[in-house]
Amino acid sequence: YCGGGLFALSSAWAFEQVVGLEISETNVQSARANARTNNITNAKFEAGRAEDLFANIVDSFPGSASAVVLDPPRAGCSPDFLCQLLDFGP
Repeated sequence: YCGGGLFALSSAWAFEQVVGLEISETNVQSARANARTNNITNAKFEAGRAEDLFANIVDSFPGSASAVVLDPPRAGCSPDFLCQLLDFGP
């Protein structure tokens, strides 16, 4: 999950658009505030589970033209998420 947006915001200069996913709405608000503070306008942050990510972005981000940065928790990524990631094909 993206937390306060460190990876998304520090790499936003290299992409047309970046999306950070975070399970905590409080952290989403922090990431959005960090984007505003740093005048980063091409970063979007959403609250939700990783397993639900691809249902919401497939139309906006074609897998073949996308990159995914993973910094998974100690438990790792769920098998469901990993299957969806492989199907997405970044």
